[in-house]
Amino acid sequence: MINLKKIFIIVALFTIQQSAHSATYYIDANLGNDSWSGNFPSPSSAPAADGPWLTLAKVATAKLLPGDTVLLRCGQTWYETLRLSASGSVSQPIRIGSYPAPCNNRPLIDGSATVPKSAWSLDTDGSYRSKFPANLVTNGEFDKGTTGWYRWSSDDSISLGTDNTNCISGAAPCISVLGGASSTRNWIASTHHIAVEAGKTYQLTLGIRVPLGKTILVKMRRGSPPWDTVDNAVAPITGNNAWQTVNLSFRPRQSLQDLRVDIEGTGSANFYVDNVSVVPAVGTPLGLYIGNTAHVTAHHPNRGHDSNEPESPYIVMASDSNSVSNTTAGSSYIPLHPDPAVPSATRLMAPGVSVFVRSAPWMLERKTITSVQQDKILLDSPTKYRLRAGYGYFLTGARWMLDDPGEWLYDTGSRAIHLRTSDMAAPGSRVSVIHLQKGVDLSGRADIELRGVAIRRTGIGVDLSRSTGVAVVDCKITDTANEGLLPAATTNALIEKNHIANTGLDAVRGLKDGFAVASGLRVFNNRIENSAVLIQNGRILSLPVSAVAAISSGQGASIEGNHVRNAAYHGITSWHAAPSGNSTIRRNHIENACSILDDCGGIYVSRQDNNNRIEDNIIRNMRGNSHGRPGGRTHVVGIYLDERSSGATVSGNTVENVDYGIQLHNAEKNYIDANTLFGNRSYQLWLHEDSAAGDISGNSITNNLIFPTGSALGIVQDTSFASTSLFASYDFNRHSALISRHIARERSRSGESRYDFMEWQRAKDNGISRNLDPNGRHIVHAGYSAFQVQGTSLIAPINIADDMSGWRAWNNASPRAVISVDECGALPCVKLIAGASRSVLSTPNFSVEANRWYRLTFDMKTKFDGQKVTVSPRRGGGGANGFELFTKAITTVHGTLGWKRRTILIEATLTIQKNDPVTGDAGARIDFENIMPDEEIAVANVEMVPLRQVATLRAALLSNATTEEAEVPCPDEDAAPAACNHYVSFTRDATISWPHRLAPHSSEIVYALAGALVDSDGDDIADTQDQCPETPQALIANSLGCPFPLGF
Repeated sequence: MINLKKIFIIVALFTIQQSAHSATYYIDANLGNDSWSGNFPSPSSAPAADGPWLTLAKVATAKLLPGDTVLLRCGQTWYETLRLSASGSVSQPIRIGSYPAPCNNRPLIDGSATVPKSAWSLDTDGSYRSKFPANLVTNGEFDKGTTGWYRWSSDDSISLGTDNTNCISGAAPCISVLGGASSTRNWIASTHHIAVEAGKTYQLTLGIRVPLGKTILVKMRRGSPPWDTVDNAVAPITGNNAWQTVNLSFRPRQSLQDLRVDIEGTGSANFYVDNVSVVPAVGTPLGLYIGNTAHVTAHHPNRGHDSNEPESPYIVMASDSNSVSNTTAGSSYIPLHPDPAVPSATRLMAPGVSVFVRSAPWMLERKTITSVQQDKILLDSPTKYRLRAGYGYFLTGARWMLDDPGEWLYDTGSRAIHLRTSDMAAPGSRVSVIHLQKGVDLSGRADIELRGVAIRRTGIGVDLSRSTGVAVVDCKITDTANEGLLPAATTNALIEKNHIANTGLDAVRGLKDGFAVASGLRVFNNRIENSAVLIQNGRILSLPVSAVAAISSGQGASIEGNHVRNAAYHGITSWHAAPSGNSTIRRNHIENACSILDDCGGIYVSRQDNNNRIEDNIIRNMRGNSHGRPGGRTHVVGIYLDERSSGATVSGNTVENVDYGIQLHNAEKNYIDANTLFGNRSYQLWLHEDSAAGDISGNSITNNLIFPTGSALGIVQDTSFASTSLFASYDFNRHSALISRHIARERSRSGESRYDFMEWQRAKDNGISRNLDPNGRHIVHAGYSAFQVQGTSLIAPINIADDMSGWRAWNNASPRAVISVDECGALPCVKLIAGASRSVLSTPNFSVEANRWYRLTFDMKTKFDGQKVTVSPRRGGGGANGFELFTKAITTVHGTLGWKRRTILIEATLTIQKNDPVTGDAGARIDFENIMPDEEIAVANVEMVPLRQVATLRAALLSNATTEEAEVPCPDEDAAPAACNHYVSFTRDATISWPHRLAPHSSEIVYALAGALVDSDGDDIADTQDQCPETPQALIANSLGCPFPLGF
């Protein structure tokens, strides 16, 4: 015991002593000196004998100890990577920060180099060209004689001239410096003035031939008083009567416009100089800016080449490629087809060309072209997935692609930058080139804290891969060519309160090929903008890249309080291998993720036993991007539980204006509770099963607010198999039936069913009640209609005495489909018996107006229960016109043996005039499609009614993504202030007073039903328009509010 006590005391004393002797090192880019101790914030005396260090290179070689601190002076800039050779400890991390406090202008690490105006020349095609790095010396190769070179001597006895016989072999011309005498006290040959920037490292290189035994000096000197030598940059040269090469590195402490190269000596001169250059110490270009405008690498094709998709940068494949034997049966070539956008084989095989190809909605792969055959581009390796018609590709890397303003290219062979400026003006001195691979490199280190530093225009902002316990706090990381922060393969890293903007790849990337996943990553309260995509004024300016998420991590992550705006792929994802994820994704605010790649989530998780908690997040306004993939539709999900997700808790989240609010795809035993799903474009909640190995079952869906708008649906359960009855249990959910009475739809192999709330509660499986939402509620507001109609139906009533009344049938094989107008009880109806091929029933033509809403209602029955019928609003041809959809989507319904009423809301995207004399349009129509051989369909009471735009239901989602309570104004206070008095809470059924107070990280749905929508008889026609104001509620009314005749 005594020995153990002694050991404990020794360890404790050592720890205390180590802490007491922790050192602080200061770095000053202007006044520092790497030969000093670094222990003082400023030079300690005059003349200075000690003080701060000068460079980050000194920090990299310093023998730091746990507990040490490194402070960078505020307001100063370094053009080199900050890295450490040591690690801290858990109890004594090494800290990197700024001084003095408060620091209003962060110390900056800038990874870019400015190209001087003098370096640019105009190419024959109107683009500009500069060597990189650019030689700052005017006429350093003496192609213009002695222009830009000057001489001086104490007795005016030396001369400059050009020489072609005594130069370096193959490097003529050079210059000769001749004259002088034994009495000449001093002479100088010098360059024109050179502009250099403080803190950047430059390299002087020149060739010189000096007579045997003669000594001269090469200096970097200021060209004005006090005529001092910069950074002690002096190289003495002793002649050997042969050519020698001078290499001199220097780092000016201040920016100068009048630096020059001086070659000086005494007595006689008689020497030769050639190939003089002063260049910044730079790496390979990674990106280019003019001012604050990022330019994209030269590519083909340009946006605008496809008039149908003018914002698409892709060439679209017209046919499928092959399938080779790799793990996912990818393709070895890109199929070619006649297209003006497809370049010639010569251009495709130009040096440096890369091809970026979409092989799946979520996948963009970079490949090299090995050869070009008549109908295919052969690739260096197979794609991960088979290439299909409709997917796209684009090309980069060749000089011939530089054909649009805002593009640039670096030619590695000639080491030259080629540029077309975005404003078409000369580059001048505005060009900044990213070249530094990393701003801060903490990879492989442990227990280090980086705080309060700015990093700009580097490859990776901060590399903390394979580190343990590293923290990056309150830093500003902008305009990176690659990742903002790279915490891949880290353990217990902390990323907190940083501003990360305009990153070429993901902002915070904990998942990257070749690395283990980040474990225990903590990402708190960061502000992220433009992750792997650059969006300005709603327009994508950058090229597509392969991305994962604005924030990605592995198991055990805590991702909380972050604001993400604009991301190429997922907003946030957490991925785990085994045995479980156990991550928390909480109180984040995500807008406009999924702006490049598809099949994407604002928050995305997958895999069994992930046990993640996804709580109190707000996800809004994700538009998606269909370019480069077939189908034309996007698959953008607010919260996406994909492929076998299980054990996740999704609670208290708000999702608005995405394709699908929450999707469970082949997912089981998840808890979906107290979420607000408002105004999502397709479905608010989607349970989707398409894998026999991924049965959806055992999910719990409770206390959610489900509020579709427009033609969107509330709950949708789909399976490719037998039944959806075991998908989930439902209770205490609150559904809006203010627009459509149907609150849910189910579809399986056996057919499709739509449910109003009462039908949903009464639903059975094999005669046994499913007990769906027994304590749920639906808001219908009896006494109001959802819309005001404007006029009567655009489709004339079916008339038994008027033959076909404009109705038509079509199929392309004999026997042809048979159409008839019959009596269906007391009602006339149109019947179609399918022909020998897929048949279509079309309504009479009518006119529609773009951006206008319409309500299509009809009664339908089919020959077979569950028979699939697709309802497609189309242009009806005529003249040179086609048969494209005039709305965003089609609707598939499953028929029943008896009559069933259907209502579909349609927003027109085209204006189509019936019998248009100018365009030849025949008009718009509704097609009832996919009626297969041996199938029949009958429709009755078909109406297409325009809706009055100003008198529909008003609904809004109020949200507060901040950490404090907020007052929210009425959403109509400017456009329709009178409506503000009618808003009520969807949750509390209480009138809203303005401004309305919202708790932090919360939302509330409000809606208003104006007096113009009062519907006393409940026939969906407002009293102000109802020509039959006392229609019995058991009867179906037409657009006038009058009942159709009985007869079904």
